[in-house]
Amino acid sequence: TRATTTYSGDMPKAETLYDYEIGYTYSHPRFTVGANFYFMDYDNQLILTGRINDVGKQSTQNVKDSYRMGVELTAGVKITNWMRWDGNCVLSRNKILNYTETITRYDADYNWLGEEQVFFKRTTIAFSPSVTAMSLFTFKAAGFTGTVQTNVVGKQYLDNTQNETAALRAYTTTNIHLRYRMPIREWVKQKTEHEAKGYVPDITLLCQINNVFNAKYASNGGSDCSYFTDGTACWPWLYAQAGINVHAGFVVQF
Repeated sequence: TRATTTYSGDMPKAETLYDYEIGYTYSHPRFTVGANFYFMDYDNQLILTGRINDVGKQSTQNVKDSYRMGVELTAGVKITNWMRWDGNCVLSRNKILNYTETITRYDADYNWLGEEQVFFKRTTIAFSPSVTAMSLFTFKAAGFTGTVQTNVVGKQYLDNTQNETAALRAYTTTNIHLRYRMPIREWVKQKTEHEAKGYVPDITLLCQINNVFNAKYASNGGSDCSYFTDGTACWPWLYAQAGINVHAGFVVQF
């Protein structure tokens, strides 16, 4: 019988969220506009620390007082009968109050000097950009559907100390999705409508072009900072994303 080992570390606490929102949307046959304001007040929010634990997962911790607040703006317009534009933009503040970070300090020769605590009256929550936005053009005509989607993500910190050397830069990406349904059933003449549906396949061609402008960016990462007597040294790691890439395929339905 194997002995049972009792975990002696701090277990995560349940977080509590008080969410306050107010919004308004105006709809017209040709366009829509809207705004939604929110304030999310957390008690014991479970947040990412930017570090990796001993099994390779992002480590987390509870923080007593934190909040997320901002506004989401939305809009859409029917430009023509075959083209539409939709977009949104979120402006936010994501803060921890009275945050204490435990740091490890070394001397210039990498000799361990011990741990100490650094207090932050207010600091930004890790992996929480203050600006995100999306633009989407949709085209539909004669069995063809196409979308051009652009995403904007603002700067994100990799830990909860607002360390500028451990941050993800803002980035913008554009993806194109193309879909075409071949009108084979209209091309092939059958004796009855039932036979046409039963024996003539429906074929749809698909193509997806990601990161059209070949942006060089990282969308995730982590950070491990050590504090030396002559300054701070951070070793952030980033997950670089693919440049332009294309996927194509088809769907056959009977």
